[in-house]
Amino acid sequence: MKISSKTPKQRVNLTHRKEWNEMVELRGKFIFLTCSLMGLYKTKQEEADQIVKEKTGKGFKDLDPEGWYDLEIYRAVVEKYREASISKDRAYTTLGQKIYPTVHATVGLPKHLLESPLEFLKFEAEGYLENVRGDGIIPRKFLKVEEGEVIVQAINPDIIDKTVEGVFMGIMDLCQVKNYKVEKLEDSTYRITWSK
Repeated sequence: MKISSKTPKQRVNLTHRKEWNEMVELRGKFIFLTCSLMGLYKTKQEEADQIVKEKTGKGFKDLDPEGWYDLEIYRAVVEKYREASISKDRAYTTLGQKIYPTVHATVGLPKHLLESPLEFLKFEAEGYLENVRGDGIIPRKFLKVEEGEVIVQAINPDIIDKTVEGVFMGIMDLCQVKNYKVEKLEDSTYRITWSK
């Protein structure tokens, strides 16, 4: 099934996501974050660091946080994170949940985002395009936007797709929303509902 948008360049065959690896890059801060979160699992952290060194010539702590790195590196590091976790596949969601709280704790986020889940979800859409680039990267498509409910199509490369539900959950947690639900619908579409 193809999802079409305004330009032919943005068409993506969702059944071929696993092939999105040669021309996609993401910022080094996500590799650093994932490796850092493995601190309790030293063996897996060392294995992940070795992968980073083999691919970049640097350890994860030496990566440029704003530099661009091949998605293949991130994929391998996330898989080490999953292997280290006792929750296995649930680790993808947990990792996603930690992204924005870690950003907030390290460099901070504007206060207005923390007060408005709706604005934060829009911010996430912009941030995605600022932090992931390459062939097949498609902007978030908001299908419904209103206070208390957002439906967004979030087509991502495979490994990022595994974490995006957690990213949305982490946003709700940061906004201190106690009553929310993130549902994955079809075609990489998510319904996020909340009430304060």
